[in-house]
Amino acid sequence: MILIADAGSTKTHWKIAGTLGQPFVSDGINPMIHNDEEILSVVESQVSSEFMKSGTISKVFFYGAGCANTEINSRLAATIQRCFPDAEIHVASDMLGAARAMFRKDIGIACILGTGSNSCFYNGQTIEMQVPSLGYIIGDEGSGNHIGKSLLKAYLRNTMPEKLKDLFRSSFQITDADFLKNVYKGQSPNAYLASFASFAFNHHDNPFVSTLLNEVFQAFVEQSILKYPNCRLIQVGFTGSVAYFQQQRIKQICHSYGLSLAEFLHFPIDGLAEYHAEK
Repeated sequence: MILIADAGSTKTHWKIAGTLGQPFVSDGINPMIHNDEEILSVVESQVSSEFMKSGTISKVFFYGAGCANTEINSRLAATIQRCFPDAEIHVASDMLGAARAMFRKDIGIACILGTGSNSCFYNGQTIEMQVPSLGYIIGDEGSGNHIGKSLLKAYLRNTMPEKLKDLFRSSFQITDADFLKNVYKGQSPNAYLASFASFAFNHHDNPFVSTLLNEVFQAFVEQSILKYPNCRLIQVGFTGSVAYFQQQRIKQICHSYGLSLAEFLHFPIDGLAEYHAEK
């Protein structure tokens, strides 16, 4: 059996290739944020026992956020191998996973908008070009942490309308000290920032929030999608929870830039399970 994983910083979806039904969900795995022992603990305690009872796992295809180079991917593969000693382990970026899930063997521009953001030009087999995401500190336009960071900045700098600020305060009870501790000393600052995005989605009709969301998604289009040659002649697809739940707004913005859209996937895992079942 072939086991597929689609991993983000906050959660990881697992599924056997070719099967139907809901994926198994474990804690997030990101080798840029979590160390080897933390990753081993998740796979060992939450994942291997779940799938070992299903039969022999011959291959594991792991697509993940933070799987950015050969050194990181090899280290992660070795960690996963400790839990599946008889399996062939393949590790690749979540970006390649998203592209395969959306376009299979067709060309397209694949975009991820979740806790973080990313994009690539996919030629039907591999990633041919990729605009650097640059991470949650200086990049990740359009992502949950970009939305959360924008809200926090407006709240803490008193540029948020007073009534909205009262709602934000009652929702999170945030203080300057809490913010500084969680962002600069917390274990998962990107996930912490992204946790505030739900407020924007719950109040998306508020004029201030609506403008903020439009600016965030316009930044993603301008900084990521428009950087690809002939982007208006190629279909653009989106995956990730932010993209999925804000797809109507994103569609309007993309159309205003003359972009042609493919599907919006909540999670890539089902498409990946089909992709590997077909190979």
